[in-house]
Amino acid sequence: MKKRFLFLLLLPSFLTAQAAFPQNVSTSLSRSESYVGETVYLSFSLQTEEKPVLKPLRAVLGLKIEYQGENVSTQVTTTIVNGRRQTRTVYQYRFTYAVTGEKPGVYIIPQTTVSVGDREMSTSPAKLTVKEIERNEKYRLILRVENGERVYVGESVDLTVELEISSEIGTPEIEIPFLNGTELSPVKNYTETDAGNIKINDGYFPVKREEAVRSRAVFSARLRFAAQTPGVYSFDEARASFRAVTSVRESVDIFGRTVADKQYESVVIPAESGQLEILALPQPQPANFSGIVGVPRLSAEADLTEAFVGDPITYRLTVEGVENVPSDLPPLNRIDSFESHFRIPEHHSPAMNENGKTVFVYTIRPLSADVDEIPAYPCVVFNPESESYETVTASALPLKVNPSPALVEEQIEEFSFDSAEREKVSMEKIENLLPANPSASALLKKESRFPYRPLFWIVYAVSFVIALIPIAAAVILCLRKRRSPTLASRKRELLQRFESLLRRNDGKKLESFLNLLNEYDDVKAVCPVCSIIEDEVERALFSGSAGEFDAGVAFARLKEGLR
Repeated sequence: MKKRFLFLLLLPSFLTAQAAFPQNVSTSLSRSESYVGETVYLSFSLQTEEKPVLKPLRAVLGLKIEYQGENVSTQVTTTIVNGRRQTRTVYQYRFTYAVTGEKPGVYIIPQTTVSVGDREMSTSPAKLTVKEIERNEKYRLILRVENGERVYVGESVDLTVELEISSEIGTPEIEIPFLNGTELSPVKNYTETDAGNIKINDGYFPVKREEAVRSRAVFSARLRFAAQTPGVYSFDEARASFRAVTSVRESVDIFGRTVADKQYESVVIPAESGQLEILALPQPQPANFSGIVGVPRLSAEADLTEAFVGDPITYRLTVEGVENVPSDLPPLNRIDSFESHFRIPEHHSPAMNENGKTVFVYTIRPLSADVDEIPAYPCVVFNPESESYETVTASALPLKVNPSPALVEEQIEEFSFDSAEREKVSMEKIENLLPANPSASALLKKESRFPYRPLFWIVYAVSFVIALIPIAAAVILCLRKRRSPTLASRKRELLQRFESLLRRNDGKKLESFLNLLNEYDDVKAVCPVCSIIEDEVERALFSGSAGEFDAGVAFARLKEGLR
């Protein structure tokens, strides 16, 4: 009888020790049939307790196979057998490839191997049928460029995408394989209607339902993108895929209502023929070319029309009428007419978009009272209509500059003498730019007498270090508190928990003692008494003599042994 009881206790442990994983790898293909240009996904799945290594797939002529990476999920199982806790971690690995058919045909994707430790497992080969995309009389996909069939690099291109259908279909997905780096955006004021959105490439765009044409419904979306790379793009490389209703069978449900049972088929159609030619800008380009393609409208404004020498003036340059305005438009300090009369910082605020207009903001300071205007801003652009480079200007602004009655120290430091000298100028050069008045002269003498500026930075650095010391001490103290518990703290914790269990009056006290001792392997390694008490608890638990075990004596021995 005792042997049978022992066998029943050891049976879960025996079953757990057996291999619970399949001896092969599961191979799955998301679809067994696809059209040219469509992508299906090939996956290899397995369960293991070790990290597997997948041997890469061999290339297949006519297929484009790209590795997408691995996905890992974890399952942790904890069991208690004979009073001992056992934890097992199982990993579910999935390796995925994207397979795209480039030519029609029937392809066999060869098998590969997955290594787990010293064991190798083979995958199963997969069969994929790639069909040619054919035109369908019920559906048409039309791509039309509003700018014409020839555009220049940097131009904004408006593209109209139309889908004509004469039967019920599901939500279509349209793929337009543009050149790398092309980003699509919806044309402004082309708002969503009751027709909803349509998926084009990786985004969703509002679509309008046009008037029916010969019993056909026409859905259209308007997109905009920037031409970036010279080349010729053929529209017949685009395609639309969707599910279409082939037949409808009506039936009556148990409530007497008519139910339509629809049968679907997968449809992929190519776009109508056509092309878009993207031309490179003519060479040579002017040295001061702004990068704008189109004919923009430039305007300028300033917050002051009268100022003193050195006063800050906010100058706003607005560009409208074109898109794709470069953020590094030639700044004012590269224009001689500005640089010779104004002090302009090397860096300015980034371009801002205000209601479709691009605005650049600068802070300029007049250098002398001889300035009578803020000069015109010239901008060299490329005009695609005339196919030539042209100069567009923002008009000059009137400005009256008065001699400064008294310059403050901050203004004196910011003056530049000329465009050739970027460093701060000496006091003698500034004296030549200032009017002769007592206050300005006194300020200059005070500036020349002040030799202790380095002392300020030394005091500042010392103060910073002194303020940093308590912060560093607090961080170190916090890290010390968060360290892992020491062996002494583990001993105290074991005694406290053992004593609290000692006060309980229930029938599972011995099981609780055993589970508690199993959690403190680090303490048992340095304290033999813990292991002896654990063995005594096990014998008392499984021999049926639980009443003979004196927990109070065991606690006293444990307390003595942990000193």
